[in-house]
Amino acid sequence: MMKKLSSLNGKTLSGKRVLVRVDINSPLKNKKPMMNPRIKAAVKTISFLKKHGAKVILIAHQGQRGRGDFISLKNHAKLLSKYVRVNFVKDIVGKKALNAIDSMKNGEALLLENIRFHKDEDKPLKKPNELLNILSLSCDLYVNDAFSVSHREETSLVSFPKVLPSYIGLTFEEEISNARKIKSRQNVLYIIGGNKTKDLICLLGNKKILSGGTISLLGILASGKRLGKHETLLRKERSLLKTLKKFKNNLILPTDFAYEKNRKREEILVENLPRDEYFFDVGKKTVENYVREIMKAKVIFVKGPLGRIENENFSYATRTIYKAFMKTKAQVIVAGGHSSTYLEKWNVRLKRRDYVSLSGGALVAYICGEKLPGLVSLEKGMKK
Repeated sequence: MMKKLSSLNGKTLSGKRVLVRVDINSPLKNKKPMMNPRIKAAVKTISFLKKHGAKVILIAHQGQRGRGDFISLKNHAKLLSKYVRVNFVKDIVGKKALNAIDSMKNGEALLLENIRFHKDEDKPLKKPNELLNILSLSCDLYVNDAFSVSHREETSLVSFPKVLPSYIGLTFEEEISNARKIKSRQNVLYIIGGNKTKDLICLLGNKKILSGGTISLLGILASGKRLGKHETLLRKERSLLKTLKKFKNNLILPTDFAYEKNRKREEILVENLPRDEYFFDVGKKTVENYVREIMKAKVIFVKGPLGRIENENFSYATRTIYKAFMKTKAQVIVAGGHSSTYLEKWNVRLKRRDYVSLSGGALVAYICGEKLPGLVSLEKGMKK
């Protein structure tokens, strides 16, 4: 049984040093984080704790090692501070961080540096674990407000509940409540895209999936059709072809794709493949087919963009599909913080009963019945 932060009050929280794992992983523009729903969602729990006089120590990540989005959280603190004052220290468990924590006053919030900068974050079973040992001694309580990454087995998500009294934050509480409702739904139309194909494979047992992104390209290969040049980018994913063939009747594939020529968008029918091009979006004929399916659906679950949406030439399919959500009578569930960012950018106003989840992979794993390490750790609680 997971305990809720919302059940606590000022008498319990005042003066307590509360370690809070938030998810503020953000899309970047010019190498800086953009304002997005994850930033705004994190504010709820931070404000609750500050209001009740807690000393709030925030830990979070941005990007993955080796990628262009693996950056400092300094500017994330500035975005959070547009809503609630959050200080930042460019350190995690060193003297700067510990001195900053020691000097905190009641009602203050401090964001530590990108937790994935520390070598022990992705090694929760490592002994001794510097992250766990130092931060647990510096804090009184732990709060997981990051349901969206609780499918990851990382120190900041699975280790602290073993040694500190632990709770779920306000955003986590809302996410898990809606995840349970989604899991019980029947006859859902799934729209899946993006590049994280492996995380989405568990959805293939469902009745109807409109595909985009990497999974649509793999689906074309699984159907026996050749792509051409783009196949070189799919080498690491080819192990999934056997599974895709097994569920080929459930996967609705694009009939055309878009590529770039002279910095402009060009389209090609699947029947005319293979082609010596890289494909960055599904084509307009495919979008027409998908919109017809959307208009017939009762419940729609969306995970991942259909194309490279950061490029205006290849945002067409995703943008058009998202705008169709305003016209359908179906309940729409959109998963993933980056997707919600683009809903705002394109001024897509969803219906009152629609739901935008800040979770992507975690929500999919939960729907598929997988055990999420972050949830399991919270449910087990402190070691006796």
